Amino acid sequence: MAPGEQTSGLEDEYLLCGDKPKLIYTGDLTEARDHYSTAAALHTSLLEYEGSAYCLSGLAGLALRQGKPGVSARLIGASGYALQTVGAAVWPGMRSIGQAQRAAVTAALSPASFTAAATEGARMRIPDALAYGLAATEGRQESDPFADWAPRLRTAT
Repeated sequence: MAPGEQTSGLEDEYLLCGDKPKLIYTGDLTEARDHYSTAAALHTSLLEYEGSAYCLSGLAGLALRQGKPGVSARLIGASGYALQTVGAAVWPGMRSIGQAQRAAVTAALSPASFTAAATEGARMRIPDALAYGLAATEGRQESDPFADWAPRLRTAT
């Protein structure tokens, strides 16, 4: 992208600064959440799972930065489910970011707690997971709103 070139907003989700996602790298969590909100609305309207997966991964990073590792683990699980559903792989340039994020969340919880939360996230319907991620990372949200979404989990297979 050329300097000064305008983006649609969605491109910001994918641009990288060094080895960190651009919007999280800048440190402006409110701006990052606003862009993820725009991306989530677009992906939901298009029923587009690969973009939804990257949006969920970004929201997971945002939740982790906000000190919400349980939320982050659920969103990581939902992101993995979205990628698996469409047979997509994580972009090579983003793999180390995802691995570092998963390790940080696992360290903040415990391996068993991470696995349990990620499994819950993998059972969420993608539009629900996006809505949950946005609700959980909303600036005034202090508690985890997962109970609002838990009744809508897909049946475990």
